[in-house]
Amino acid sequence: MQELQKDKLLMFIPINIHSGVFESQMLGLAEYYSRKFEIVLAIHESNKIKNLDYKIIRYNNQINIIKYLKSFKYIYIRNVIDFIILFPFSVFRKIKTIYDFRGLICFESYSRNNNPIKFIFLYLLEFIAYLFSNRIQVVSHALRNKLKTIFLFRRKVKIIPCLVFKSNKRSDRCSETIKFVYVGGLSSWQKIEKILSIMTYLNSSIDCFFTFITPQHKELKQKIDKNKLINYELLSGDNKYVQEKLLNQDFGFLIRDDLVLNHISSPIKFLEYTSNGVVPIVTPFIGDYSKDVEDYNIGIIYRENNEELIKKIKSTSDDIISFRSRLSKYSRSMTWDKYH
Repeated sequence: MQELQKDKLLMFIPINIHSGVFESQMLGLAEYYSRKFEIVLAIHESNKIKNLDYKIIRYNNQINIIKYLKSFKYIYIRNVIDFIILFPFSVFRKIKTIYDFRGLICFESYSRNNNPIKFIFLYLLEFIAYLFSNRIQVVSHALRNKLKTIFLFRRKVKIIPCLVFKSNKRSDRCSETIKFVYVGGLSSWQKIEKILSIMTYLNSSIDCFFTFITPQHKELKQKIDKNKLINYELLSGDNKYVQEKLLNQDFGFLIRDDLVLNHISSPIKFLEYTSNGVVPIVTPFIGDYSKDVEDYNIGIIYRENNEELIKKIKSTSDDIISFRSRLSKYSRSMTWDKYH
């Protein structure tokens, strides 16, 4: 029997997307969508990545892509400015849009700039995307619920969090020196200063070693020296390198403030930790994941109490094989090929 021809989906990749996000999320989402669609990636000409398993269209601005639209039945967009520019042409070409809310830009902007005019402007743009896009996609249940609250009506929404390609099963015990890792940047919202203060306390209380995986070595070294942290290493590398290094770690930090943008988020590093047998240490404010940590007993909730954290780390270390087993089971359902 002849296989039915799939509809063509153009995935419009934003110009400023981080290479790690492209590797771990955009290619993963392309794999996920390839179950139903024939995938073509629209990639900015400044992105030199090649040798992909998908056809690529290069562009230098959004208008460039218009001439290709007639070949597609769907277009995927994850940036609100890209949506505002491309949506009218999609309507004209009778192409259905899939808009992917990765968060709420209006709240993210307000947390940085405290500018109510910019907040209202971005709110209206995101409202247009929510109102008119043919399909809506979000990264968490919390974000789905927040969209209904701020836009005052509910739409059918597909939830696709930041997933991983595979889950590694580990059964190793912790050594006498407990290994902690931080993966990420040094932006204020990533709470690196708070993480360093926690690490300094741990350093004085238990036998431990810290690994930082970040490209910002010079700036981080200054912060580490200021906190007088010892027993650490600074690493950097692509997504594959990060996954390999995580397989040798015990606990991973993911600390966030009590803010709307964190309540609705889906941080990539959470599943990068869990899928490699790394027990996440998280605050209670991280999208759907903080609840998952408690519901599935796969990590530690940090509640501003370092002494309590030490106790939980020690008890978790003693039972690390059970934790690694639960982490593997949880993460297997959160891979690009298994998620539904």
